[in-house]
Amino acid sequence: FMNMPTYDESQWLEFKNKIDAKIEPLEANKICGSDKSTEVFKTCYRHLKATNLRGIISLENQDVATYHPPVKPDLIICNPPYGKRLELNKAITFGIKQFIDRECKSTTQVYILTSEESMIRELGAEGEKIMSFKNGGLSVSLYRMRKQP
Repeated sequence: FMNMPTYDESQWLEFKNKIDAKIEPLEANKICGSDKSTEVFKTCYRHLKATNLRGIISLENQDVATYHPPVKPDLIICNPPYGKRLELNKAITFGIKQFIDRECKSTTQVYILTSEESMIRELGAEGEKIMSFKNGGLSVSLYRMRKQP
């Protein structure tokens, strides 16, 4: 948008400063996550450091099956390996299910991005397809899960 003929830097900065002034600081450990891949963990850690969010966002290099977040989550967004990244692995599905059963409240919202509809069935939860799109050239869907009592 900055290359558009009608772009006005002073108007943009005025607008941006008004919006930036409304930003509320995040409380530590309100956002947390884990990944068992050391490579993925290091990439995430570098991003946290670059955005000055290290110490605010809690990140663990740990398998989801054994991960214990610092607080009971209200929202989970899960992007497990799928498609070309990894054939569906029952251990991954089982680990996600263990985590949801152990760490989530009945009101926790759980969203899972996957190309494998069978994963949703194997989780033993009711899943609603929210949207489908391409991610890295693969057809994927985002599912909203409901924890079974």
